[in-house]
Amino acid sequence: MVQNYTLYTTQGFENGNDARNVLEKSMQQKADEDLKKVQAAVAGGQSQKQAADSFCTDENFDSWYDSFCQQVESAVNKG
Repeated sequence: MVQNYTLYTTQGFENGNDARNVLEKSMQQKADEDLKKVQAAVAGGQSQKQAADSFCTDENFDSWYDSFCQQVESAVNKG
């Protein structure tokens, strides 16, 4: 069966494990942090929608994305 298929794997690179860790964990960490803030706002009296709306913005995503790119770059270029 293997003779009929082309197998693919990513090529390893220096600090690849560190970069992979950023890729695997960054968005989940951001979601967990934002969830805690939403829960705190709800506990303080805001509706869940009001509390969550402040995180559902292009600015919030762009901020995370910029941080994410910097973390990946730092992981790859550390040495």
